[in-house]
Amino acid sequence: MNVGRIDYADEFALYEEGITRHTVRLLHAVELERLTLGRKLGFELSTAKEARIERGYLERQDEDEPLNRLFNTSPVFSQIKGPNRVKNRYLTEDIAYGLVLWSSLGREIDVATPNIDAIIVIASTILERDFFEEGLTIDELGKDKLGLE
Repeated sequence: MNVGRIDYADEFALYEEGITRHTVRLLHAVELERLTLGRKLGFELSTAKEARIERGYLERQDEDEPLNRLFNTSPVFSQIKGPNRVKNRYLTEDIAYGLVLWSSLGREIDVATPNIDAIIVIASTILERDFFEEGLTIDELGKDKLGLE
């Protein structure tokens, strides 16, 4: 959602500048898909906000604050600079080894992941790579060993 800004700027701060009230809508949509995957498998996963509170990155009193404002003003996250180029781990690793895995799991257990899939397609186009082809899937992990049944 920030590739134009990353391409244009010499300096960029993802958490301070890139997490906006609009981009957080997509983050929430992806989070709902991730939580649905977990529930289908019998797990109640933490939300992004809860996980960061549990790890001590955010204060418990921040629970009612919008996620974008928490990231923008966090003493931890707002200090993180970058990425400064589009070919970076936020796309190459997070998509190939995170989102592609969630997408393949969704197909296997019949959970729709339209926002996750859209991000994978867009990133594949931007980076001229096929993340569905090169990314980690449950088949690669050995789905017969995962006990999905």
